[in-house]
Amino acid sequence: MKCHHPLDDPLSREASISLRTEIRHNYHESADAAEEYILDLTFKVFGEWAPKDSYENRYEIEAGEVHLRIVRLSVAMEEEISLTELFDYDQAISHASVLYDWKALNFEFSPSVLKVCDLANSLSDIFSIEKMILHPWARRQGLGLRIIQRLLCHWQSGCSLAIIRPFLLEAEAPDSGGYDLTNLSKDKKEGTRKLIHYFSKLGFESVRNCPYLVRSIEMMPPSSAEIDLPDFLLVPSGLAEEIEKGNGVEEA
Repeated sequence: MKCHHPLDDPLSREASISLRTEIRHNYHESADAAEEYILDLTFKVFGEWAPKDSYENRYEIEAGEVHLRIVRLSVAMEEEISLTELFDYDQAISHASVLYDWKALNFEFSPSVLKVCDLANSLSDIFSIEKMILHPWARRQGLGLRIIQRLLCHWQSGCSLAIIRPFLLEAEAPDSGGYDLTNLSKDKKEGTRKLIHYFSKLGFESVRNCPYLVRSIEMMPPSSAEIDLPDFLLVPSGLAEEIEKGNGVEEA
């Protein structure tokens, strides 16, 4: 079923935004030692609404998914876990090692990170948005920023730095180095620039020689009013009507 984008559909339903999460955290003795300090959370994004003629009934539709990872660096340090082992846990965390100056005596953030962020504690946890995928009909509504803002508000406690990789789904960012856009096609270059500008609304900044945008957790997340974030998600009428009829939902 092909549906019109909700911003172009005057009969779109206003749906409240909800997040439901699956937490993956392994405490088994047989597990990799570093795994105990990696908290993976996968959030399903839903829109929920009641039809105008029946407020007693509630309907919902899945709008996307986001993967948040908390690297519990502070706990690893307290328990004297090797930071080299921790950052070798998987490829994503290995990439994050460029955020630090490994030659510094006290394991500090790299000068390029400190240049854009006022960070007092380099040994606090890392808040990382690993992946976010929204269904096509749910895009262009500011939903991605709204989700990240909510996650920052609820999960940033104890962290020092938030990071995100602004890559397009069809072209992931380079494994090392910063965002050199010269080797990208014109469309991908423009798309990446738009993503960098998009996330900058929440205070994320580019870092030289680093594949991440970074944001100090010491900054309060901007309010919805400050950056015009939506309180509701619009669901196109075609999809909403299929759900309300109980006939299932075809892919948008």
